[in-house]
Amino acid sequence: MIDPETRLPVIPIDAVFNQTAADIATAIFSVLAAVVFLYGIKYWRDTKSPMVIMMMLGGLTTTLAEPFVDVVGGAWHPIHGQNTAFELMGRPIPLWVITAYLVYFGIIGSLTYMSFAKGVSMRNVWLWFSVPMVFDVAWEEIMMHWDLYYYYGQQPLILLWKFPFWWRRA
Repeated sequence: MIDPETRLPVIPIDAVFNQTAADIATAIFSVLAAVVFLYGIKYWRDTKSPMVIMMMLGGLTTTLAEPFVDVVGGAWHPIHGQNTAFELMGRPIPLWVITAYLVYFGIIGSLTYMSFAKGVSMRNVWLWFSVPMVFDVAWEEIMMHWDLYYYYGQQPLILLWKFPFWWRRA
């Protein structure tokens, strides 16, 4: 639906936050992050390189980009019942998003770094290019199935269930 005054897609502000699903997502991402953080400490001790911990901190800070991505991509985290971690640009961001970014950018980035540091074949370059994409599509489909967030407006190229493989600016 398009707002006749602004000619922009209408944000689904009446959507209700799925607290149970958010708690499950937060728990899964938190456990993964804790395991990798502990491994990062061991890696730091063994190699004298804090790279895994730094990649996780970098993943954590990328959470600040979520409100910008949401505005441009037409994504919305339901606000009714949401456990808000922070708000930026009028977009409340729930806690589970922080743990998801920590895992996606921090952990996958760390694994990619460690693989490339050891030297990779062309096959592994393609593997480290493909794995994050497949992981992202799978998790985004699950998270949207759990109604943790929505893409609104006329999103093009929805090939599976809910995830648009290409954004149309909101």
